[in-house]
Amino acid sequence: MKAKGGSAFHVITITITVLLAVLGLLLSLSLGSFQLQYANILEIITNPYQNSIEASVIWQLRLPRALMAIVIGGGMALSGYQMQIVFQNPLADPYLLGISAGASLGANAAILGFLPVAFLGLYGISVWAAMGAFLVTILSLALSTQAYKESKTLKLILAGIALSSLAGALNSLLIFYSTEENKLRSIIFWLLGSMDRSTWQLLLLVFIIALVSFVFTLLLSPSIKILTQGEQRANSLGLNTNQLKYTLLVLSSLFSAVAVSAVGIIGFVGLVVPHLSRAFFPVGSKAGTFATFLIGAVLLMWCDIISRWLYAPAGLPIGVISAFLGLPFFLYLLQNKTYRF
Repeated sequence: MKAKGGSAFHVITITITVLLAVLGLLLSLSLGSFQLQYANILEIITNPYQNSIEASVIWQLRLPRALMAIVIGGGMALSGYQMQIVFQNPLADPYLLGISAGASLGANAAILGFLPVAFLGLYGISVWAAMGAFLVTILSLALSTQAYKESKTLKLILAGIALSSLAGALNSLLIFYSTEENKLRSIIFWLLGSMDRSTWQLLLLVFIIALVSFVFTLLLSPSIKILTQGEQRANSLGLNTNQLKYTLLVLSSLFSAVAVSAVGIIGFVGLVVPHLSRAFFPVGSKAGTFATFLIGAVLLMWCDIISRWLYAPAGLPIGVISAFLGLPFFLYLLQNKTYRF
């Protein structure tokens, strides 16, 4: 999809997105079992040492949740952006290498009691989910090492699909043999994604990984721009395309694994947002990288707001909302005969 407009158009686009982010943040902080006026929210934010129920709700529950949605949304969008560049495929997403299936397997095994979680504290399930995601990713890369050296990504995709199918089968087996209804509900809710487990400690970890991914992608922007001209041309210009692809794969996989372990599986953000970004900004530009992160952050935050508004105060699984919003975009791509990656 070819980028539109010049620098003034880009500034307007970024400004509108930032305004939507600010509005969404205020609205997210006001929603819940009891609503708060915007004036009260601003007072609590500017005076964090208040000793009140409202202040506790904002600082311990709503603000970590809103910021987690921002960081996860931006990071997942950037991960999708990286994967689509590596595979030069508009259908590539952060879960292509089986990360979501591996994380699900680790989390489900922990929830059903097949893996110990007590010694890991409150984040036991998240730790096992991350380990499952990392294991599947490493296996995918290992199985396709020879193909990767030859600059062939097909076997890497096939390895990811095969391991994802295997993990999915094991997940189904675990669920089939489980007889505890409350644990099954926890599994289903986790598989569909939720910001309910957001804490400041978990947010800090996710933010650090997202920041690393964002900074490296910015630094690699000139090389990414060359790669988008074609791998053969990039090699002729002296670019080490294998090294660049491997770096982007590691960045994408690392954040995706941490994100899934923190909030569960949230689809379509990493798939749809890079297309939206390319509609306004050139691929490989620093502005495009920033816009991808920002649009993803705003989109997921508004998905969380919609989920809490439709089913207050607990909220629907956020993955359901993101899927509903992503479907019309895909229908547009199917109908748009002039679309090119």
